[in-house]
Amino acid sequence: MTASFFKRAWRRFKLTPAERAQSRGFDAHFAYQRKHGFPHMGTKFEKHLGYPLNLENPQSFNEKLAHQRLLGRDPIWTTVTDKVAVRDWLVAEDLLRAAKLVPAVGIYDDVGALLAADLPDRFIAKAAWASSRHVIVTDLPVQRAELAEQAHSWMAEYPNFGVANLVWPAQHIPPRIIVE
Repeated sequence: MTASFFKRAWRRFKLTPAERAQSRGFDAHFAYQRKHGFPHMGTKFEKHLGYPLNLENPQSFNEKLAHQRLLGRDPIWTTVTDKVAVRDWLVAEDLLRAAKLVPAVGIYDDVGALLAADLPDRFIAKAAWASSRHVIVTDLPVQRAELAEQAHSWMAEYPNFGVANLVWPAQHIPPRIIVE
């Protein structure tokens, strides 16, 4: 075996699981996970719900949701997963009046624009493509550093989020931060 083989293998070994998944790409990672029965998803499912995940013949509501999340490829999922695009879609489909939505203070494509913006003292900032990525700011001057740190970490994880978490629509959502 050549030295270059070992160098490539070592670089691959040093990657985190999310980085390895991203290096393979969503389709390759998804195919690997599907071939092995989505082991991580099945483990989390059983831990939280107390029964094994059955994707071959989903019976419960939770199994059907997991099946849709993993195997559904309807383009509407990209729209309803994007926290920015779903606002316009809800109003356009007459499913919700704009007056009932929490007002958006701003939508930012990068952290620099977010930090430079004239923001109120109290708001919530969220990553538009992901779940559980939010910061509740109750005093902006005190929490500005925390906001910057969180926003930078969200943007850094953006390329890997959809692949690592098997969230197909995330790879089609532009990286943005919404402030409400």
